[in-house]
Amino acid sequence: MEFRYANGTLNAKTVQNNINFSLKLVDAIVEGKFDLERLTNEVFRCSSNNMDYKRFQQLVDIVSTSSNDQNDFMSQYEKVLSTKPKNR
Repeated sequence: MEFRYANGTLNAKTVQNNINFSLKLVDAIVEGKFDLERLTNEVFRCSSNNMDYKRFQQLVDIVSTSSNDQNDFMSQYEKVLSTKPKNR
């Protein structure tokens, strides 16, 4: 597994958050919390910047193991959204 600096950041909290999300996603897959076809579609949507807020929140709800996870993952997602141009 390769970990990259998210958006070129050196912010330790952001890097750690990405690692936590990746590991919790793998754990959720191993625990059978996902239909793998649906997960593939969701990851594709996310990677192509087409995942809407509600879908990402559902993904976070599945992979999170604490309210801190949920808050950290959603906060980071909201920061990323704030850097993107608004769809018209």
